[in-house]
Formats: sequence, C-alpha cells, structure tokens
Amino acid sequence: MLSPATLVNVFILIAYNRNLTRQSDSWYMQIALRDYFAPQSPPGMHISPFIIVYETPQIGARYPKVNTPIAQGTQVYDLDTGCLYDPQPIPDLNPRLPASFRINIEQIRNTICNYRRP
Repeated sequence: MLSPATLVNVFILIAYNRNLTRQSDSWYMQIALRDYFAPQSPPGMHISPFIIVYETPQIGARYPKVNTPIAQGTQVYDLDTGCLYDPQPIPDLNPRLPASFRINIEQIRNTICNYRRP
C-alpha cells in the first residue's frame, strides 16, 4: 500500500479476531506512514518504505482483548493533515482544515466492543 508505485501516504489497519465470546475477542490496530527517506529496495526485492507510528501494544505474546481499554496517554493519535495530501499542498477550504486529523484509538476499540453482534 505504501510502495513507491502508489499514491498512498497513510495506511490504517484494524483487525478484529472474533471468538466464541466477547471476553475472548482480540484486536489489533496499526497506523503507518510512507517513509520518503527509505533507501531503494535491493534488486529483485520489493520492500515497502513505511514507518509504523502506532501499533496496538501486545500483552505478553498476544494482542489485547477488545474489552481491555487502551492505556492512558496512547488513546488518541494526531496525524498531521499534511500527510494526507503530500506532495500536494493542503487545500484552502472554508472552514480551514485542522492542522491534525485526530484518530481516537480508544473510541475505535470501544465501538468494536460495543457493536459486536451476538
């Protein structure tokens, strides 16, 4: 998704592992940005240049249960709005776009937890 052949600058992955009960469901989230300064891939290989800026922290060797709240201080990620438009300038809209786009990680987790179908 973030390879030099695409125009994708930001990649957000949300994975939900549904099990028999909500208490055993787990989830994973990752936010990655294009790495403009990555070296070229070796001949014959294609390595996507990206930087992971947020990843759901593991608890031991497992990803957290959906019903486990995100730790304080990591509940939101503010993505610079310029990342969404690069290499183009941010559009001059009225009202103006905010300087950052807020991704509320705890709200995403909470939505998955609360709206799981039986």
